[in-house]
Amino acid sequence: MLDALTFPRGAATAPPRIRQWIRANFPQMDMRVGLTCDNYEVLVSTAERTDMLVLGPTSILTRYENAGRIVMLPISYPSPPSEPAVLYLRERPRSVAVQRFIATFMAPASQDVHEAT
Repeated sequence: MLDALTFPRGAATAPPRIRQWIRANFPQMDMRVGLTCDNYEVLVSTAERTDMLVLGPTSILTRYENAGRIVMLPISYPSPPSEPAVLYLRERPRSVAVQRFIATFMAPASQDVHEAT
């Protein structure tokens, strides 16, 4: 995997918890990227025309591989735990989907639900 990191890299903006997790678990790796873009279509289009590697979640990149646009390398690593969240506007009623999500996944911790302003 370290050999792959000698190529130019592009990725979306990583949240702070992901950056901290990478630094803690892979301190020897230089995880800087040459192109930071939150649009995977732009990242994949750039990779199609250059030797840039795209770093990103399998859940997003699989559709580009299925379309024959990229080939995903067989690299696996443990990933940090996810932290799902529901965002909604305080002044607007919650949609049915949001209500069901909260009821299904967050019912035991419903007091932890935070409203966005």
